[in-house]
Amino acid sequence: MIYVFNPNPSHSARLLASTLGAKRLRNPRRLHRADIIVNWGSRDLEWARSQGVKILNGSLGVSKWDEIYLLNKAKLPTPPLSKKKEGPDWYPRSAFHSHGTDFLRGVKSPAFFVQRLKILDEYRLHVFKFKEDDIRILRWGKKVPRGPEAHEWVRSDVGGWRLSYGLSSEQLPKGLRPVAKDAISKLDYDWGAVDMGLTSFGKPVIFEVNSAPGLDEGGKTIQLYAEAIREHLEGK
Repeated sequence: MIYVFNPNPSHSARLLASTLGAKRLRNPRRLHRADIIVNWGSRDLEWARSQGVKILNGSLGVSKWDEIYLLNKAKLPTPPLSKKKEGPDWYPRSAFHSHGTDFLRGVKSPAFFVQRLKILDEYRLHVFKFKEDDIRILRWGKKVPRGPEAHEWVRSDVGGWRLSYGLSSEQLPKGLRPVAKDAISKLDYDWGAVDMGLTSFGKPVIFEVNSAPGLDEGGKTIQLYAEAIREHLEGK
């Protein structure tokens, strides 16, 4: 049996389970050795590892800080990071931030700080690692404002932005693809939606890697993830 596991309420996990013909799982349970866990964003999987079952995307970092710190140490382009506020253009981030709400609402106990960069455009690249030497871009989209109320630089759904898919391949800056693939490889993830920006100097920068991205954009993204997971499991 295939289980899609995320302990939190997750519309995407439910949709993925339905598309895969799998079972949605929110709580640890007794498994059979032949069972498979499709981990949709959980960082606590000791209960499954102890039972010796196959886990997809089971190497998630402890927190968002761990992810971005590892990418920074691997010499991949990230915003400048610090454990303290280094100047007026440095902003606090929480350890498990989501949708940029820590930027919008502030953080009482920051896990780290990042320097705000001048960004021209932002993109999301859905990346899947079939094998070490076979990492593919499943789909990508550009972040566009929903309307004049969109936040100036917090380009998330909560900030009034959305993802525009269906653009031609020529419209994605060339430097983003290899950096997104490197991010998944360095983190040892099986998949992730890499949020990236293009600076005013034309350089790519990684903001974060989403291990449980939204999958309801017209239905195509969820189909691509389901097909990739099936192909990965079949070992093609």
